[in-house]
Amino acid sequence: MSEDFFKSFFKGNIIIPPDNVRNAFFAKFPDAINVEWVKMDPLYEAIFYEHETEKIARYTDEGNWIDTKTNLDLIALRPEIRKNAEQSGEIMNSIEIETDGSVNYEVIVRDKSLNRFLLIMSSNGEINSNNPLD
Repeated sequence: MSEDFFKSFFKGNIIIPPDNVRNAFFAKFPDAINVEWVKMDPLYEAIFYEHETEKIARYTDEGNWIDTKTNLDLIALRPEIRKNAEQSGEIMNSIEIETDGSVNYEVIVRDKSLNRFLLIMSSNGEINSNNPLD
């Protein structure tokens, strides 16, 4: 996994969130370490590590959890996701997105012509969206 994948997007925007947001975060992620907060209006985002995995969790001003994005090592990608994504090309990066009641995946693939695509996939491997990045 690339070092500080998510953190590289947020340099210079670090803040301290309200207590209710921090409390809700640590209630959900008690093992979180190296937590950095950014304000991405209208949400607060915590960039952190949990069990050696880099994540982003988003919260409302009221402290309500929205979702968590987890940067996945390619070997950690579920077989059904991997199989369907590889039909579009070589997998370059994968992110698991957990929301209340569902898990989806963002997978960046590169085809034989080196064109990159962002696949949005359901938890069963169905491709819901396939958008060019270049």
